Amino acid sequence: MNFNDMYRSVEDARRTQSEFENQTNKVASLLVGNLRSVSRKHGGNEILKKLKRELADFNAATGKWKS
Repeated sequence: MNFNDMYRSVEDARRTQSEFENQTNKVASLLVGNLRSVSRKHGGNEILKKLKRELADFNAATGKWKS
């Protein structure tokens, strides 16, 4: 792999990450008001536990993540 190939790969990864973040925002807006309908059949309890743990680091009063 030469430098140009590596550079293109890094740029592709950055574009992919940016698009992923855009999609994450769309999914998050869909979740509001719908978390109670998460199915237990498909690992929903574990997903909700992980979300709750992650959100514990978010300060809703300030709108900032704890460092």
